[in-house]
Amino acid sequence: MEEVYFYIAYILVVAYSIIMHEIAHGVAAYKEGDDTAKISGRITLNPIPHIDLFGTIILPGVLILMQALSNGAGVVFGWAKPVPVNPLRFRHGVRSDIFVSMAGIIVNFLLGYMFILLLHIAPEGSMNERLFISAAAINIFLAVFNLVPIPPLDGSHVFKYLLPRDVRRKYENLGFHGMFLIFIFLMVGRGILSYLFFNVFFLFMYLGGHGW
Repeated sequence: MEEVYFYIAYILVVAYSIIMHEIAHGVAAYKEGDDTAKISGRITLNPIPHIDLFGTIILPGVLILMQALSNGAGVVFGWAKPVPVNPLRFRHGVRSDIFVSMAGIIVNFLLGYMFILLLHIAPEGSMNERLFISAAAINIFLAVFNLVPIPPLDGSHVFKYLLPRDVRRKYENLGFHGMFLIFIFLMVGRGILSYLFFNVFFLFMYLGGHGW
């Protein structure tokens, strides 16, 4: 029965970690002068407007099932419906675009750190300890993954400003090819992603008072 409770809580953590990422984009855009997300009803904790059938339900569900069958091995991730944003309404142009793009990543890092701090009140070996470690890992992985500079991931909104203007236009218009490149990266670059994730995760554990 404890396993059932754990996975129910785990699913909720995964879903809301993804949703909070998108809400952060919407709130940041609103602060920067664009109320598109607010008008669209996307600055809300109600999960329904944020749900993407594949990214929020099917993919995380399959990954959680695989993780359960492999005794906790593997990483869970997913996405929600992208929050609608109109960069033409930003007050500060490039600075606003970078801030809005990084907002989701910052929130996932903060959530990850919060769950690491909660470990201090979780009995060793308890379900809560296991849940908090998993929740921290999910959020830190989402943050690290979204830093990858491949459109449409958030990191691309920073990286593009390092490119010459003519190259930047082609880079921004990768469209479907960007998603294809992401899947290739997940298959080919898993070692790099895992290395970055584990180093950042253990750094956060250290900063949260759990040793090196």
